[in-house]
Amino acid sequence: MNFLIDTNVFYPLEPATVKDIESGTGPAARFARLTRKEGHKVFLHPAFKHDLEQDRDEERKKLRSVLKDKYPLIPNLHLFMKM
Repeated sequence: MNFLIDTNVFYPLEPATVKDIESGTGPAARFARLTRKEGHKVFLHPAFKHDLEQDRDEERKKLRSVLKDKYPLIPNLHLFMKM
C-alpha cells in the first residue's frame, strides 16, 4: 500500500527541534513504524516544497530540507494514483 503525506504529517513526524514536538508527533511516529513494519511505501506530497519555503526559521527550514530526503517526492499525482 502507498501513503501520500503532506506537511501536516511530515512536521509532527520529523520535528526539527524539541519545541516542534506536538500532539501529533506520537501518532505520526507510530504510523511510520507500522508502515515500515508492514512494508508500505510513504511518499511526500509535491506541495511540501511550497510549504517549506514559507518557513521563516532558516535553521529549521534547512534541517527539514535534509529530512525530506527520507521520503520519495511524487512529481506527478496522476502517476501516484495508478500505483
